[in-house]
Amino acid sequence: MAPHILVVDDHAALRDALCIMLEDDGYRVSVAPDGPTALALAAAERPDLVLTDVEMPGMDGLALRRGLALAGCTAPVIFMSGSVDTRALAVAHGAAAALTKPFSIDDLLALVTRLTRRAAA
Repeated sequence: MAPHILVVDDHAALRDALCIMLEDDGYRVSVAPDGPTALALAAAERPDLVLTDVEMPGMDGLALRRGLALAGCTAPVIFMSGSVDTRALAVAHGAAAALTKPFSIDDLLALVTRLTRRAAA
């Protein structure tokens, strides 16, 4: 069965583009426009990986990461952001990795492949 990725971003165009790219690469993808929806989906679907924007209204990616951990979700989390030091945030907040926007499709797919293989092992 293909690894399941939950994509969380408040920008519909980016969310849709990420979904298409990941599905084209063979992943099963769910999408959420915000943190609360992502928490509900994660509880129901138990994704293998969560790819989330850091800066979202309401519940940001940092709060989402904490909420996932509190809910017992052990899936690796990748932070995405274009306006903050994403790598430092990832280290400080327990995310598995970070992508700084704009990022290349190749970088995204390489990171997702590495983390989903590691999670499956």
